[in-house]
Amino acid sequence: MSAPPALPEFIFFDLDDTLLDDEVSTQSGVNALFAHYSTDEVEDRHQRWDAALQLYYPDFLAGRINVQQLQQSRIRHVLPERMFTDEEALAAFEYFMVHYVEGSTLFSDTRDAISRLKARGIGLGVISNGPNDMQVRKLTAVGLYDELDVVVTAERAGVGKPNVAIFDFALAEANKQAKDCWCIGDNLNNDVLAANEAGLTGVLLDRNGRNIDYAGLKIAALDEIA
Repeated sequence: MSAPPALPEFIFFDLDDTLLDDEVSTQSGVNALFAHYSTDEVEDRHQRWDAALQLYYPDFLAGRINVQQLQQSRIRHVLPERMFTDEEALAAFEYFMVHYVEGSTLFSDTRDAISRLKARGIGLGVISNGPNDMQVRKLTAVGLYDELDVVVTAERAGVGKPNVAIFDFALAEANKQAKDCWCIGDNLNNDVLAANEAGLTGVLLDRNGRNIDYAGLKIAALDEIA
């Protein structure tokens, strides 16, 4: 993005694949999970994990299952040969979580961008579809949680992106008007178009040169706006 417009009063960020490299942390957690709970080398373990996310996460976002049921379902899907009780499935997910959080990795431009924006007096927040405990633990692990003014998750808001209600919830928490805020994220529908619909300015972050067709604000790295 060349000659960016004046920065707003407040910027909301998506978390996974925007501030944090979720692929790195997920690989760490999944590898540890299978090493601990499976006696065989499972070549498709990451595909299983991705499939479980796609299968059960919509039900979580829609409120049809709670976070514990989501965790149990995902564990049972990726390790079907294990006859987990509910408590054992939650313990297995926590084993994944410990290694997932330990593997949390910021993109190389994240910390400097956050520091520069804070120095300029810009309010900062996160709007994420992830479960609350998971996202807070990751933000804390990488030292960003205390740098943010607002952390909103779908679990806290009771609704997920692209529903505009989660943006309304975040605006209320930040005590800001939509016209004074940006939302930056890698997902065109969830982070950008939905933010625009809610009255914010959506900014598409395209780190990998996907050449997504979007006529609004688009950046390839966070340092373009910081």
